[in-house]
Amino acid sequence: MTPSDRDRALRERHNEFFTGEHARNNRGRVLTPGQQKLVSLLRMGALGENLREGRGRPALDAGCGAGFNTVSLGLLGWRAHAFDITPELAENARANAAGYGVEAEVRCGTNQAVPFADASMDLLVSMNAVHYVESAGEIEQAFAEFARVLRPGGRLYLTTNHPENWIFQDGEPAGKNLVRVRRDGDYRDGLTLYRFRNEAELRSLAEAHFSDVRIGTDMQEYFVKTLRNYVLTGVRA
Repeated sequence: MTPSDRDRALRERHNEFFTGEHARNNRGRVLTPGQQKLVSLLRMGALGENLREGRGRPALDAGCGAGFNTVSLGLLGWRAHAFDITPELAENARANAAGYGVEAEVRCGTNQAVPFADASMDLLVSMNAVHYVESAGEIEQAFAEFARVLRPGGRLYLTTNHPENWIFQDGEPAGKNLVRVRRDGDYRDGLTLYRFRNEAELRSLAEAHFSDVRIGTDMQEYFVKTLRNYVLTGVRA
């Protein structure tokens, strides 16, 4: 599969999932619809006392999917911005945000070409989106772009798959650090994901562009699934 074919397949798969199955499963959600851990970390000051509330400052949801974390940022007082890889996803996220009373600027772009200006954000959130690549170079490029759009002192909050995450079970090796997902019924089935081998590897890539890098592990067990993710935060130097 050529890079252009891979990108087209990824875009089509994400469009289908976030405007179809994901939208149906999330109808009727109430209150803050994004990841509650993000909300809790911000409100308790764990990401910095100055980030408890947005106070109208700009924040970016990178790879926003349905835009529910964009909504969370808006409801916490941030001036919400977001992007994802197709115009359809961007419009879907924009409409979801509007449904919660959040006016968000949502654009089409990628982690390797973030569609916002240099030093324009105080907070950047990347939730399980950075691993849709096929090389460490693309990961490094994403970190470089995240640093570019953050203002000096701006905060990055990022989550990505832990190597023991259930999504990699029964997967097929597809090259260095790459796994082809084999999960019937999951929208990622057949897609190739980047798997960090360990925390040190993730830290090395992040510290090329961020200071005060901290990494933790989040785990939730859902009967037959163990969802385990790295959680990383750092400051734009």
